[in-house]
Amino acid sequence: SDNTIAEDLSRVLAVETGATANPEQSMAAVTASLVALGVDTTGLQLYDGAGFSTQNRIPPSVLTQAIRAAVQSEPTHGLLGWLAEAGLTGTLQNRFTSSPGTGVVRAKTGSLTGVTALAGVVITADGRPLAFAALIDGMPYGPEKPQAAIDEFADGLAQCGCRP
Repeated sequence: SDNTIAEDLSRVLAVETGATANPEQSMAAVTASLVALGVDTTGLQLYDGAGFSTQNRIPPSVLTQAIRAAVQSEPTHGLLGWLAEAGLTGTLQNRFTSSPGTGVVRAKTGSLTGVTALAGVVITADGRPLAFAALIDGMPYGPEKPQAAIDEFADGLAQCGCRP
């Protein structure tokens, strides 16, 4: 994951939609794209594509809806294969190494000073895929304790017999 590339992609999206590649119009293009996918963007406030702005506000519901929409959309239906796999690949290779989430959590990690997040899909014990997002903000330096809490949450989802 590269924050500079994320910023550049948001600006390319703006240009592709006929807007100017400045932060304001880039974030408007991102928001409009999410709305076009059917995502309820209530509470979403974006000021940059890299995630560095302390003014950004991204509700977990926006992330989970975006994941669901991406999996159901033709150009991005392979999203899950692009995400790190718990205990096995990418930024999750050394997390969930011997827990219920091993191999059944696929997610994107996020870590900046004071912020830790994990958003993706977990396959529950009864085989149901659940989109999830967990974000922790305003924490002291060091992501270890917040990551452990988020991992425990995802492990709980993995153990769930969640069928109605």
